[in-house]
Amino acid sequence: MMQGIVIAMTTITKYTQGARFLCSDEACPLSKGFQYIRVHVPGATESATIRNDFLCNLCASSLQEDRKFRVLGDKQIVEIIATKALRAFQGYSNNQPFRFQSLTIFLRDESVNKMNIGNEYKIIGIPTCVKTSQTAVCIEANSITFCNSKVPSGISDNFRCLLSLTSSSCWKFTAILANIFASQITPPGTYNLLKLCLLMSLVQTTDRNKELEDCLDILIITSDTLLIDRLLNFSINLVPRGIRHLVSTEIFPTLSRNKYGTGAVSIQAGSALLAKGGICFIGDLASHKKDKLEQLQTVLESRSITVYIPGKKFGEDIDQQMTFPASVQFLVFC
Repeated sequence: MMQGIVIAMTTITKYTQGARFLCSDEACPLSKGFQYIRVHVPGATESATIRNDFLCNLCASSLQEDRKFRVLGDKQIVEIIATKALRAFQGYSNNQPFRFQSLTIFLRDESVNKMNIGNEYKIIGIPTCVKTSQTAVCIEANSITFCNSKVPSGISDNFRCLLSLTSSSCWKFTAILANIFASQITPPGTYNLLKLCLLMSLVQTTDRNKELEDCLDILIITSDTLLIDRLLNFSINLVPRGIRHLVSTEIFPTLSRNKYGTGAVSIQAGSALLAKGGICFIGDLASHKKDKLEQLQTVLESRSITVYIPGKKFGEDIDQQMTFPASVQFLVFC
C-alpha cells in the first residue's frame, strides 16, 4: 500500500483488454477458431497482450491478430508524490538536503477518473516495470481510497485558559492572538490587522465542507516587502497544505506529452492545485508577467481553473477542456 498526492494525470485513452490470434499458416488447424486468446492481466504491460512475435504452439508459424475481435478498455495514468515531499514547496530549509521522486499509477476501466489532481489517496496495487527511455517501476491500482489530511482536533489547555480569562469581551481573545502571532517574525503589537486576517485564513483551511466562495484571499500593499514575505512564509508552514509558489514554476496547470507513449496529454498540477484545501503564497505581484496576473484574476473571479487542450497539437481530432475547482486561498503582496 502507498499513499500520496496527485501531481499529474493524463486524459483517458484506450488499451487492449483482450485479443484473438490466428496461425498464419492456413494449413494449420489453429488458423481458425479461438485457440489463441490473450487478455490483459493486472500488473502486466500491454506488450504482453499485443505483440508481433507470438508463435503457434503446433507448427511454430507466426501468429496474426484478428483485429475484428480486439476488446478495448479505458486507461489513465496518474503521478503521485509522498505527502512529506510537500516540504520542498513550503519555502523553508532545515539545512538537510533531500530529494523526492514521483510514482506512476495506472488506472484501468472502473478505476478511471477516481483520482483528482491535488487530492491525497491510499492505493493498493500491483508493481510493474515499464520500459521507456529507461526502466520505470509503476503501480497498477486495484483499490483507491480518498484520504482527508489529519488536522489536530481539540483546543490546548493554554487556549482554554486564555479564552476563559477573556470571556468578558468578544474581542479580547482574538486581539491577544493577533498581538502575539508570529512574534518571532514581527514585534508584538505590529501588523495586528494583517495577522488577524492571516489567522482567519489559516482557520479556513481546516473546514473541509466550506464553499468555494468562503475562501479568504489576502492582498497586502506594503513598503516593507521583506518583513511581509517572512510573515506570510511563516504562516503557510502552519497548515498541512501551505505552498510557496516559485516564479520559475507555474501557478496553474500546464500540458505536456505523456512520457509513456500512450498519446495522452499529461496535465501537470501547478502551485494552486498542489495547495488544494490550503494556502498558496504567490509572493510579490511585481515578479509575475501580465498574462499570469490576468489568469490569476480570472481564477479569483470564477473560483475555477480551466485547462484548454488543443487537439491538433496533441494528435486529437477535437479540442478539449477540463475545469478544476479553485479550492485554495491565495496570499499575495505588492
